[in-house]
Amino acid sequence: MKKDEAIRMLNELYAEEIEAAVRYLHLAVTVKGLDRLVVHQTLLEGMNETLEHARTLAGKILQLGGAPRLD
Repeated sequence: MKKDEAIRMLNELYAEEIEAAVRYLHLAVTVKGLDRLVVHQTLLEGMNETLEHARTLAGKILQLGGAPRLD
């Protein structure tokens, strides 16, 4: 696999992780109901895990000489 192709694929994954983190945050702040506090915390944990994945991917992109992108 060529370096440019690897960077492109990593950027796709990076953008997906960022989008997932935003969705987790949105759900966390809009959840309602009796179990809101438990669900809210679980969603925030999912967001943090997803952001960590994005950080890892960004690091790999930078190591290959690319720049993390969201498009």
